Amino acid sequence: AFAALEARALRASGEERLRPSESVAIGMSSAVLAATLTQPIDVVKTRLMTQAASALPPYAGVRDCALTMLRTEGGPAAFYAGLPQRILYAGPLWALQFGLNVRLSQALVERR
Repeated sequence: AFAALEARALRASGEERLRPSESVAIGMSSAVLAATLTQPIDVVKTRLMTQAASALPPYAGVRDCALTMLRTEGGPAAFYAGLPQRILYAGPLWALQFGLNVRLSQALVERR
């Protein structure tokens, strides 16, 4: 996601490199997009991994877990449980990572 958003921003600006603030914004946007797309898979995986500690009957597999969640936990919204918390930690983390990456990359190129 970052590379696609970066290419689009560079085309729009006509610049060769992103400014650090642009990298931070694109990094955060990428993190939000990635978290939103992978959250359902992660929720099912976590349910399967932690079922031994639960008093509920175990799931028969991935499909059973997903179908049970759909039927008994309010539909598709159940797959996005915990998404706001994930975005709150992943967004700033990726924003910093990509912002610093641009700065460090530029510094290394200038040292050559």
